[in-house]
Amino acid sequence: MIDRTNPDTHPAGCQCAACTAYCPTPEEIRAKCAEIRAGWNEVTERSRRAVPQRHWTPPACSLLKLLEE
Repeated sequence: MIDRTNPDTHPAGCQCAACTAYCPTPEEIRAKCAEIRAGWNEVTERSRRAVPQRHWTPPACSLLKLLEE
């Protein structure tokens, strides 16, 4: 592992991959997940309206059925 505290190898403002690697905060991760879920729900809702109800199965249920086969 790279020692980013060593000023000889990593001076202030160093732009190497280890120094510029970005780790999102848990709040940012939760916000992104909520954004993805909201988009997925919107797509799911559009699909549900476009296809007659008796033929429509939620995607997660379809995947479970495939796994069970």
